[in-house]
Amino acid sequence: MKRLLILVLVLLLSGCAKAYEPIDINKDVRIILTSDLHFIDASLIGSDAFLETQKKSDGKLSIYINELVDALKEETLKQRPDFLIISGDLTYNGEKISHEKLSEILKDIKRNGTYPLVIPGNHDILNAMAIDYSKEELYYTPYITAEDFKTIYHEFGYEDAASKDDSSLSYLFKVNDKLWFFMLDTNTYDKNNMFAASSEGYLKEETMAWMKEELKEKDPSTKVIAFTHHPILNMTSMSDYVITNQSTVKDFFLDNGIKLVFSGHIHAQNYKEEDGLINFASSSLSVYDHHYNDITITHYGDLELKAVKLDMEKYADEHDLKDDFFSDFDNNAFTYFKEGSTARFSPYYDPEEIDETDLLKLYDLMGTLNCYEFSGQGHKIKDLISDDDLKLIEKYKNSYAEGLFKIIKYFDKDATRFNITLN
Repeated sequence: MKRLLILVLVLLLSGCAKAYEPIDINKDVRIILTSDLHFIDASLIGSDAFLETQKKSDGKLSIYINELVDALKEETLKQRPDFLIISGDLTYNGEKISHEKLSEILKDIKRNGTYPLVIPGNHDILNAMAIDYSKEELYYTPYITAEDFKTIYHEFGYEDAASKDDSSLSYLFKVNDKLWFFMLDTNTYDKNNMFAASSEGYLKEETMAWMKEELKEKDPSTKVIAFTHHPILNMTSMSDYVITNQSTVKDFFLDNGIKLVFSGHIHAQNYKEEDGLINFASSSLSVYDHHYNDITITHYGDLELKAVKLDMEKYADEHDLKDDFFSDFDNNAFTYFKEGSTARFSPYYDPEEIDETDLLKLYDLMGTLNCYEFSGQGHKIKDLISDDDLKLIEKYKNSYAEGLFKIIKYFDKDATRFNITLN
């Protein structure tokens, strides 16, 4: 009986996840960083109704998100970085079944030696728009609470956190004594309603107070990076795409030695520096050009980032996918996003204000520029615009071309490459 008890204990212990062991401070740290998967489990899609929602959406390639996430998983298993970091909007609309499926995928990745770290996004929790699209008649499907999120994803940062914030789903993850990650929850779930999840971002005063206490224990030589869902700095023309207490948070970060923040939410890849704070926004995996960010942090403090596109044609070949979309994936994905990203613009126009030919030219140009803007290739945008295009944009910049004018203004960097020395 005693021998049987010992055997049972051994089996139970062998099935437990191994506790995180800090990475040697003399070794480089490698990260695959992505954001805004908007993953929806395959069992919830398949109807024409879902396809119709995509036509009126924002260009997310949600019909193939299971394949994209599986390709990311395979790439992570192959590359074996130290961490896979996902900065929010893990799911399409917070469906419990999608969270649970994604958790299983992340468990496979963790078993292979890469530690996933996650934070929630505004789509993930208390989202009443969690819908089952598997049948033509739509039904609501269960969503999750903040406590559910911690339970489902406890293996991906929470259980090995050095500290957790009592007022949010934020936590501190110490890579080692010389590198800390603050994984910050900037969401406002309490403002969700039955029609939509709140997209407003806000870093709580209680969270900043918790961070300040933790930072008192930091060695002066330790590097600190923050990860948020919502950007801290406004990298677009849309004021609601940045946290509402931007000035307070920026000052708090700088006063406490945090000078680099990675975020998501805007789906477009870009970065901005303001008063010594750098905010890098990662593109959404579900939009063109479907890349992840490969980051190396050297042991002497340099950070190097490069965007790497998923090779979906190779993936389709290896998995014997017969869907024609994958036969020329890059071009098809470009066209899909070009059309989808402008679908929400009103088809109605005043012929006395703008000629239909001009309107179609502007929409076509905006769709093209969106592909470069969102994929991080903002440095190519000006070269894509002819003199005639500029005249058209200038003519309608306060109405039909307002979005184009702002793309040109805000997106001028090559954000597929990024290097910084951490101070």
